[in-house]
Amino acid sequence: MGDSVAVLGASTDKTRFSNKAIRAFQKKGYVVFPINDKYKEVEGVRTVKLEELSGDVKLLSVYIRPEIFEKLISLIPKSVKKIILNPGAESVRIVNLLKEHRFLVLTNCSIKMLGYDPGDF
Repeated sequence: MGDSVAVLGASTDKTRFSNKAIRAFQKKGYVVFPINDKYKEVEGVRTVKLEELSGDVKLLSVYIRPEIFEKLISLIPKSVKKIILNPGAESVRIVNLLKEHRFLVLTNCSIKMLGYDPGDF
């Protein structure tokens, strides 16, 4: 299995950045685990619950508001080491909470970090 990533806040709407990120990660060769209870699948991949992620997932890309994400921090599996807070998902409080839980935290656009422009998707 290649590198894997979970996308929290995954959407079936192709205009949403979380959907674009899923496609960008797939294009880069990642195995993607979309997380959103609203959908059974996103971009042809079955959705999963945050707390059910496999131990192979070390990266979490977040696309939900900080006040919602804060309630989910305790559900993040220990296997996750790095968390990307995409624009709109970041706050000083969230960054500090994640660092207290010993996560490496990046505040950036996942798509741009992969070397793509969101307009490419």
